[in-house]
Amino acid sequence: MTNKNRILFKALALPVFILGVSCSDHRDLYVTSNAMLKINTDWSENTYYPDFSTLMVYEEQNSGLSKYIIEGNESADLNLNTGVYNFIIVNEIMSDEQNSGIDYLRYRGTGSFDTFEAYAAVNRQRSSTRTDGKDVVFNPDTLYSAVQSIYSFENSKGYFLKYQNGHNGFDTPADYVKDSLCVDIKRRVIKTEVNVTVKGFSFMKPGIDSSFDGYAGSVFLASGKRSDDVVVHEFEINDIIQTDAVNDIAVFTGGFSCFGPSDNWEDKEYILTMYVKMVNDVTGVTQIDVRDQIEAYMSEGKINTGCIRLNVEVEVDHLDITVPDIGVDGWGDETDIILPLN
Repeated sequence: MTNKNRILFKALALPVFILGVSCSDHRDLYVTSNAMLKINTDWSENTYYPDFSTLMVYEEQNSGLSKYIIEGNESADLNLNTGVYNFIIVNEIMSDEQNSGIDYLRYRGTGSFDTFEAYAAVNRQRSSTRTDGKDVVFNPDTLYSAVQSIYSFENSKGYFLKYQNGHNGFDTPADYVKDSLCVDIKRRVIKTEVNVTVKGFSFMKPGIDSSFDGYAGSVFLASGKRSDDVVVHEFEINDIIQTDAVNDIAVFTGGFSCFGPSDNWEDKEYILTMYVKMVNDVTGVTQIDVRDQIEAYMSEGKINTGCIRLNVEVEVDHLDITVPDIGVDGWGDETDIILPLN
């Protein structure tokens, strides 16, 4: 991990007007300073560069909360009292829990460091049609965060800046910058990529409507723990990346953003459902259990790469066909109509 992929906290000094008395023959002016915390952000190692980020500062003793908006890679200067602090930074503007600069990511529990939770916005219209009680969510926006917990800050730490007669300004001590520490920037929203090999693709129309059942619906930023709430993601598999016309085979790909499997992923099911539209306007449905592939990613720690890739196969001839049930209830008795022939 490079220093560029970190957030650097530096304790600096903020001058205040406290005058000292020099014991030398010429009169010097000494100014003491209270400590100040300077937070620098550096996103240069990431493929995502936020225009703004939000810094949440939690004081443990007084349960206080302060919020700062940081523009780009600029820094934030914090004048803090002596105490123990926790910090959370997210890569966007968050004015409050319900209003942020993004569309499909929400926050709750922001009043406390340990309960600060990011979650995917629920698609109420789609969720209301499900009978299993699981929410269908919008695929969440990009989310990076940085966390520093239990940072002890002493406001009494001061430095002496000496102003000598005949000099144009203060003599800054060589050890003016102190107490450096680094915090990792973590990717909290990852991507799931699904590659589908279709046998008999000439019998289907382009595009596969899909859903994935099994991932966590939220993440707690302080701990990085993904919740046990299981949600459903809907997405499309539209892009053709390979074809074999001789054998009537094509490979389609698609994907969606998510928080990934819960920390308690072992006791969850992971089901990929695909709806394949045929050229005769009927729809074929298949459900595939991909638990073995999820288990491989989790056991090998590949989830930290930011992308889970799933590979499945579908044979059009083996799909369950859904035919609309027109129904004839209430139609009454049949009537024969004789049509004249000319």
